[in-house]
Amino acid sequence: MKKKRNKDFFNPFYNRTWHRYIAFTIVIVMIVALIAAFSLPMLNF
Repeated sequence: MKKKRNKDFFNPFYNRTWHRYIAFTIVIVMIVALIAAFSLPMLNF
């Protein structure tokens, strides 16, 4: 039971919430990248 549950947690196809976390992290990284891209030229000038 424990082994199967662990496998399900690590396998993204079995756990739907894992996909949601990946999607949120990608969105956050993209937002941070956009903020950095816009703020860096403003700091330089």
